[in-house]
Amino acid sequence: MQLRKYCPYDVGDYYITENAGNPAEKWAGTSWERIQDCMLMAAGSTYAAGSSYGSATHSLTTDEIPSHKHSVGAHAHGLNSHTHSVGAHAHGLNSHVHTYAKPNTATGGTAITTAQLAVHSHGWRYKGDAAGGSPRPRGSGPGEPGVTVATDVNTDTGSGSAHTHTIGTTSTNTGAASGSTANSAAFNTGAASGSTADSAAFDSGATGAGKAFSILNPCLAVYMWKRVA
Repeated sequence: MQLRKYCPYDVGDYYITENAGNPAEKWAGTSWERIQDCMLMAAGSTYAAGSSYGSATHSLTTDEIPSHKHSVGAHAHGLNSHTHSVGAHAHGLNSHVHTYAKPNTATGGTAITTAQLAVHSHGWRYKGDAAGGSPRPRGSGPGEPGVTVATDVNTDTGSGSAHTHTIGTTSTNTGAASGSTANSAAFNTGAASGSTADSAAFDSGATGAGKAFSILNPCLAVYMWKRVA
């Protein structure tokens, strides 16, 4: 019994066992600190005695990941048959005028000819004798041979009558105008399908969650104590 009370471990020594219980129960008068969730490593120039190092898991940093890339081959993206709808709408016209300036033939301008005008005619009117009006066409007045009429008469030169037009020397315009074209009914541009042009090879985007992974070596779990007094 006397030998059992003697503790063979000095302060600073480590006691390893699979038996539970504080070694102070076995060696009275001693004090112990339990070592948990770590393994022992021999101290040296890299690892100092009594210091703690490492962890059971680790998350790789960008610098720790081997250089690599994710390649995507050349490919095309297909387009399903579809239409583009255009709703009913109108095209507005801003207020504007159409200006006409008489050609100046003295400076090289070209005069407008009768042939360039649309086919047209000019109507004219004279007063009948009963109304006593004037002027009258030659041959229809009192004392002149010709037809005498009692009422007003309207007539027309006809589109083929020989005549001339005098155009003023100043510019003219049609006057301001504005408005909108008629509303367009809704319509579709028509169905279309096909593929876009082939894409050159490229690298895909980033992936991965960066979660920590275990770096624990195979081991056997035991109770470890360090004598502190």
